[in-house]
Formats: sequence, structure tokens, C-alpha cells
Amino acid sequence: MWTPEREISVEKARRLLVGRFPEVEARDVAFLNAGWDNAVFSVDGRWAFRFPHRRLALDLMRKEIAFLPALAGRLPLPIPYPRFVGEDGGDPPWPFTGGPLIAGREFVLAGLGERERERAAEGLGTFLSTLHSLTPPPGLPHDPMRRADPVFRARMARETLTALEKQGLYEPDPAVTSLLDSAHDPGGETRVLTHGDLHLRHLLVTPDGTPTGVIDWGDLCTADPSIDLSFAYAAFSGSSRAAFFTAYGPITPAQEHRARVLAITLSSILAASASPAAPTQRTESLTAIPRATR
Repeated sequence: MWTPEREISVEKARRLLVGRFPEVEARDVAFLNAGWDNAVFSVDGRWAFRFPHRRLALDLMRKEIAFLPALAGRLPLPIPYPRFVGEDGGDPPWPFTGGPLIAGREFVLAGLGERERERAAEGLGTFLSTLHSLTPPPGLPHDPMRRADPVFRARMARETLTALEKQGLYEPDPAVTSLLDSAHDPGGETRVLTHGDLHLRHLLVTPDGTPTGVIDWGDLCTADPSIDLSFAYAAFSGSSRAAFFTAYGPITPAQEHRARVLAITLSSILAASASPAAPTQRTESLTAIPRATR
């Protein structure tokens, strides 16, 4: 999972950037982070450039290039809109993008306490309330990954949790098992503009929990709002979850059911796919699994 199909080193990134964009000097290029699909580099302390390292990420990046400029400036938190677009010179060439660097640390790595989570929850709730109120641009797919299908997602969760159990990483939890066994199509699905893949790695925060941005928009789509609301059940509980929904607004029982099941699914996948270099991601993701039932 962590072996890229196309390597992008710091030196290669610098070569691709020098002289290409008038605003980008590319004097200081440093590796910033990597996900399943892309490697990210900070440039001159001002820009962030993303280079796909898997073929399957190309369509996701092209979607960001097509749709994110229309969202920039309309949301209460920064998003990594593609101000610069280039090609990497490979055979065939793959696109890459760059834009203003968004400060902050991934939520899953931030180690926030409950007070800090309240701050993060309030900011994210306001952000999603705004996002879900926007008119979707034409041409977006509708829930292509079936994230709002609790039966489908519960099956995925069971498979991933079984794998984690075999590795000695997960102890079966009766509440989790009960929720997954009760998964059903609750009806009442609505269509709004969604991030599409809002899990614990895609919210950036400061040490005090203040949200600084929402990243990785390749799964942007129309869908039931529950697929973004799953974050509230994976990341927050008690007073922080209450802060989220005070900022976001009320939801239906059908949305809650979808969101809880998806929260377990995404958290188990994050735990299973955690890089050996990121044990905090695994710990936080494993903690999120039972949290989603409470």
C-alpha cells in the first residue's frame, strides 16, 4: 500500500518547479507528507505541491483541478485549490498541482484533548454546514464509492476489523458488532455537495484545536450529508460532539445511522493502513471505532 508506482523525490520536485511558475522560486523544497495517492512538498514555505504516486489518483486530481477553483473563497476554512497545474514529464505525463500552503497538523496526529476537540468540532461543524448548503456544480458524480450505503459499508468494516483482529490490533467490541449487525438502508437519503472522503487525516488543526483547513478533495461528489458527518462520530464524543452539532444543526435518524456505520468503516481502514512511521494514526483510528457507537 505504501509503495508508490511513481517516485517523486525532493530533487525531482525541484526540477519540475524551477522556472515553471513565475511566482514560485523553488529555492526551498521539502517533503511534507504522503497519503495513499499523493506525495506533498512544501515550497519556499509558501506553497504546497501535490504529485500523484499512483495511477488511480489521476482522475481524482483532475476532478480537483476542474471543480475546486469554484469553491475557493466560498468556505469558512481554506482548501488546497489548484492555483498551479503542471505535468511531471513521465511517460505518460501525470498532472500535479500546487497552491497556498495550509498550516496545521492532521487531526489524527494532533493528540487533542476534549477542550481542544470542542474547538475543532465547532469549526468543522460550521464548515460543513456551509459546504452542504452550496449548489453542487454540474458534472459531479453521486456517491460513487457508496459511502452512504450502510449495508455495503458494514460489510467492508467487518472484513477490515477481522483482519485487524488477526493481527492482534483489535479486540472485538459488542457495541461495534451490534451496530454493524443492525446496518440497514434507512431511506430518506438527500443530495448535497460533500467532501466525499472526510476522515481523520483530512482536517488540519493547530495544537489548540483550531481548524486551519480541509484537504484532499479528490472524492468531491454529491451525496447524503452523512458521509461527511461520519467525522463527528469518529472524532468527537460528549461535549465536543455536542459542539459540532450545535454549529452544524440537527440531523435525521437516517443520517445518524449512515454516519455511525461509515465512521467505523473509515476508522478501521485508517487503522489497517497506518504507515509504520505513524503509530499515532493507528492508535487514534482504533480509538475512533468504539467512539462511533456512543
